[in-house]
Amino acid sequence: MPTLPLTSPSEEDELSTLDDEADDENGIAGDADALTPALDDNTSPEFDDESPTDPSFDFDFPSDAGAPAEDTPHGLPLGPDFVPAEDEPESSDDAVGFDAAVEPADLTSESDAREHDAAEGFDDGLARLEEHELPQLDGDEGTDLDEPSFGAHLESADETALPVAAEPWHVDFLAPDREHCGALTAERGVVVAGSSDLFWLDEGRETVVRIGLDGTRISSIALVGEGQLSALCVTAFGRLLRRARSGGDVERLVDWRRVAEASGASAEGLELRALGPTRPNSVLGRLTSGRLVRSDDMGTSFTMLEPAVTALTMSSTSEPVAVITRDGARLGFSANGGFHWEYLELVSPAREVASGETPLVAAKGGVVVLGDAERGVVVSSDHGRTFRRVTGATNVTAVSAGADGERPTAFVALYRETDDQSLLVEIDAATGVATTLAVMALPAPEDPDVALELARIERLIWDGQRLWAAGAFGLARIRRDDGPA
Repeated sequence: MPTLPLTSPSEEDELSTLDDEADDENGIAGDADALTPALDDNTSPEFDDESPTDPSFDFDFPSDAGAPAEDTPHGLPLGPDFVPAEDEPESSDDAVGFDAAVEPADLTSESDAREHDAAEGFDDGLARLEEHELPQLDGDEGTDLDEPSFGAHLESADETALPVAAEPWHVDFLAPDREHCGALTAERGVVVAGSSDLFWLDEGRETVVRIGLDGTRISSIALVGEGQLSALCVTAFGRLLRRARSGGDVERLVDWRRVAEASGASAEGLELRALGPTRPNSVLGRLTSGRLVRSDDMGTSFTMLEPAVTALTMSSTSEPVAVITRDGARLGFSANGGFHWEYLELVSPAREVASGETPLVAAKGGVVVLGDAERGVVVSSDHGRTFRRVTGATNVTAVSAGADGERPTAFVALYRETDDQSLLVEIDAATGVATTLAVMALPAPEDPDVALELARIERLIWDGQRLWAAGAFGLARIRRDDGPA
């Protein structure tokens, strides 16, 4: 149906302007005169003869307007006990049960006070009951809480101070102007961080290359293709984009939404991770609902994986793929990109951490690390069969797993809000002993309106030699003194 343009009102429909001067010339009263009717002194108001209909308003006005005020009768029903202030008799303490002869100074002893209180109707005999005369209160007879629902021990993280490494590691900030990076990936020496654009660092290079995308904040990145020359990026608005390292157009991929909607799963968001050098064109995705999808053609098309797998969180790099199930009760591993899964039932202390509000998981070989900001960190060196609680690991914001030489090792970032600092911590997975490797801190911004938490680490990856971190500070590299740059 065609859309008709709105017509302008005709001259006949237009309202004439109000001109007071013109009205005066024609003998028409102004606005104020028209709204205020003239009252004749001999004319009574319209409702003058009507009496009030509400009986509570029974006023008897004096006939003589000049009569003295004290002679004016009143018709208000004030009750039989009303006494004018000037006629009210002086109050007496005896009238209300208090003897003025007894002064506070006369109550000189506890026994006298009790006798006086008893005489006046106060009895504090309950205060003199012996302990054995009081009823017994036993809180242990109540109904026990359901342990599977609440966990055996909902412990908070231990705030014990951590030892510092004898030779602290260096922190190098690589992204310019402290641009916030909320996504990070590293594959075979190539490191890419995402803000609204990509910060691309090729293997063996020191210079970060900025690659434009679409100007929208990036929430997840996966490197695909031979030599990791393309990046799949998920934006904050749920767009899936593909961008080649060498340039070219940005491609928008939409098939993942079709798969998610066809299965009835939520398509509000997507988290991606690469599947290693043996499957360079494949990525695994976790939907907001927890369902898992997979692509084997660099994100062009997707298929839904086993419907029974619903992941609360998923490891972002390395093999095997690790997930925590949505109930926080099981840990799942897949060595073939999500086609087959092995599950382990979590027990204390790992179950308490995995049942937190926003748990984190990372795995590399036999090393598994779980973390939660409120419930701390646990680590395993035997593929998740047993876990050790890490003392002093409070307010964890990011985790990574790997091996430092021959030692199975986990790495975590701990944020200290009062100082706006992040601790980079190494954990011996075999013993659970943690050591602070470096402290990340930035000078306070000159502009007080700039958001704080500049040093808070949101993503952390161990590439076998160095740590890579992303957050409000941008992209950072944490390395030893004698380690590779």
